[in-house]
Amino acid sequence: MSRRANALIAAVFSYGQTALAVLVGFAVTRVVVGTLGADLYGLWLATGALLGYATLADLGTFAVMPWLFAEADSQKDSARMRSLVLHGLLAGVVSGAMYVVLALVLWLAFPALLHLSAADRATLAGPLLVMVLGVAISYPLRLFSTLCQGQQDFKYMGPFQLLQILASGLLTYALVRLGAGLYAVGVAAAVPPFISGIAAAHRALTRNRHLFRGWPRPSWREVKPILTSGTGTWLGALGWQLAFATDSVVLASVGLRGDISSFSVTSRICFALMQLGWVIPDSASVGLAQMHAEGNATRTAHVVRSIVRVTLFLAGGVVCVTLSINAAFVSLWVGPELFGGARLNGVFGLDIVILSVVHALLTTAAVLGYRMRVGMITLVNGALHIGLALLLGRWFGTSGVAAATAISALATSIPVGLHLLRQAIPLRSLVADLGVWLLRLVPCTLMAALFGWISVQPHLTRLMPPGRFGALAVGAAGAAISGTAYVLAMRPMLRDLPLGDRIRRWCRLPVPPAPA
Repeated sequence: MSRRANALIAAVFSYGQTALAVLVGFAVTRVVVGTLGADLYGLWLATGALLGYATLADLGTFAVMPWLFAEADSQKDSARMRSLVLHGLLAGVVSGAMYVVLALVLWLAFPALLHLSAADRATLAGPLLVMVLGVAISYPLRLFSTLCQGQQDFKYMGPFQLLQILASGLLTYALVRLGAGLYAVGVAAAVPPFISGIAAAHRALTRNRHLFRGWPRPSWREVKPILTSGTGTWLGALGWQLAFATDSVVLASVGLRGDISSFSVTSRICFALMQLGWVIPDSASVGLAQMHAEGNATRTAHVVRSIVRVTLFLAGGVVCVTLSINAAFVSLWVGPELFGGARLNGVFGLDIVILSVVHALLTTAAVLGYRMRVGMITLVNGALHIGLALLLGRWFGTSGVAAATAISALATSIPVGLHLLRQAIPLRSLVADLGVWLLRLVPCTLMAALFGWISVQPHLTRLMPPGRFGALAVGAAGAAISGTAYVLAMRPMLRDLPLGDRIRRWCRLPVPPAPA
């Protein structure tokens, strides 16, 4: 099967997984918030964000393993594949033990960082223990999933990953309804990873039996290149955790614990749709790694530019949608009292723009081998974000914390990302693409923001359909209008992309003639 077909299959399943996760997350969040209350839910979010640092125990090994498997598989290097399997399994066992230790250390630091009372700690202790033990036991199974990813075995793994998401949502819903409280969330986080992990192990053992025989003796010489590649990814994951997944901890530390739920709920559809927009370009990363390993510089440069353009194009569409409908959607979903306001919503729109540029540049640079540099600049970005968030959070509240994401990335990740990719693609073409995109994006986002503001204005209700569904209808109409204007405005960016004939006709792009 061609790389393009594998990338398309990966994109289909990734979209299915992300869309299902979004839908399940929305349904479950409404039940959890309604049952546990906004304050307890916010406390769990802050605790989970802090505990997320323990997941860095694998030192980035499993994040980079699919790329290493892909490179070895494209070169038909069975000895290298066996070595990766052996050392990946050992890394899984060690990482699981380190995860437990780090989680314990973080648990001891919880009271000071999150201002927890004795009652808060008693409420959190049991559910966190269940979650930590379940995650730790599942670490060795991650090796099999990375092997399947590296071999682009998406047809088999895709359904099981969908099942994992569905099982997590059903477990949470059922246990919350049965009165399990936070145990429902802990069990739902711990149990479902076994579904895809065991399925991946069965597939790997059945399809690649030769990789589980004749293993070499473990050696530092074989571990060193894995750790070198993984360290850059680990630094990036730590930086990403600092820059993106610690806002709830910052809010709690600056005395805004009561705003954590509204901050999270307001950002939910913004960043869920943003990640949906990243699915298509990300699905080409394994193929790009294989192409780069083959040394085809011309094709690599073309794919890099296409990945950047697709990421930017989809991100702009996400901004138009979220600015139009988020206020009405949150009001309908969990109630207007949990919407963080138009200013916070606008800052989240800016974050989507900046984070998508960062993702397009740094993820592609990491695939091309600049993992250590990407990790280091992402770590710097994250550290700067924390400092800015603490400062701006005290001055401007939730909007200040959200703005720290964009400001820190503009100062660090974007300049370095452009610098790294200049080796694969001319810097002038990247800057030109960014300039064209931003110039055409701004008027469309202003139009979308205007529709979003209109949708929740009480004094305009006589001109609109009644109720919250009416507000959502106005927001959806605004998303459709601004989104259509955006697609038409972005035709120059779409001209050279490998789109199907139907999409090209819909966007009014020239359709190449059929081969004779």
